[in-house]
This record gives sequence, structure tokens and C-alpha cells, in this order.
Amino acid sequence: GWCSVFTIWCANASGTDPIDEEDAAGTPDDAVVFFREGQVGNQYDGFYKLNRFVGIPRPGYLVIFANLENTYLFTHVGIVTDAVDLGGGLYQVTTVEGNMSSTMKCYTFLYDSNKDNSSLTAETRGKLQQNRSVVPEEDRTDPLTQYELSTENWTVFGFGATWL
Repeated sequence: GWCSVFTIWCANASGTDPIDEEDAAGTPDDAVVFFREGQVGNQYDGFYKLNRFVGIPRPGYLVIFANLENTYLFTHVGIVTDAVDLGGGLYQVTTVEGNMSSTMKCYTFLYDSNKDNSSLTAETRGKLQQNRSVVPEEDRTDPLTQYELSTENWTVFGFGATWL
């Protein structure tokens, strides 16, 4: 999936040196971390090993999506560019993602952290909840972002905390 490779390219362009997922152990707590992994599941594995797979978005974190209708727990990855806390566990999240209709796109959606999926595993994936919704039309202010949900079947699985 070149969605994952896109996040690696962005990390390199920012001056961060991505590491291999198997080298995650021993990473200092205050280190900025990106993984040099082309598979979304390996990206997740790295953040999970560091206890950095979380349910609250922050700019610079990776967002990992799950597909509610297929057996793959890890479907897609993008980068959170903005996360506005709207209160009550609701966030307006903006992402940049590669491999969306063979290009890069920017999306803005509402994320409900009260339906956090980040603690689920392959064994408990049946409890995945849809936690994304469309931003109301009156709140759509950026002409450069997509406000439609990228794929109706996708839900936010969690966020890779690239920084603490």
C-alpha cells in the first residue's frame, strides 16, 4: 500500500529518520517516531510496541483506518494535519492521505473518541464501531479539503502517536 509509503516519504521530507518496526524497542519516550514499513499493519505493530497507539488525534500523528466489512483490521493510513477538540469527545480531524483514487487527498471529518477502537485486537475486531461522520455543511470552510467520507466502510482504528 503506497498510503504507508507516502507517510514514510513525508517523514523523510520532514527530516525524521523512520525506523524499522522491529527496532522499536529501546526508543526513547521523547523521540519523534515514524516507521519505515510499507504495510499498514507493521506501522500499527510499531506504535503498539511503544504504547503509542491511542484514541485521541493530534497533528502529526498517523491515523490508521479499519474496514468494517472485511477481514483486514488495518486498511489504510494517513497523517493528521489538524485536530480540533469540539468538546464531549468529538474532534474535527483533517488528514492528508496517499493512495486515494491514485493520488493524494486531504479529508476533514468528525471523529467521536467515545467510540474509540484503539484497544481492539484481531480477536475483538467484531466490536469495531463507526466513529467518523460528515462535517455539517455550514461548518465546511476549506475549499481544498474533501468533506465526504473517503469510504463509508472505514472507521478510525486509532492513531500512531509520532510524538509525545
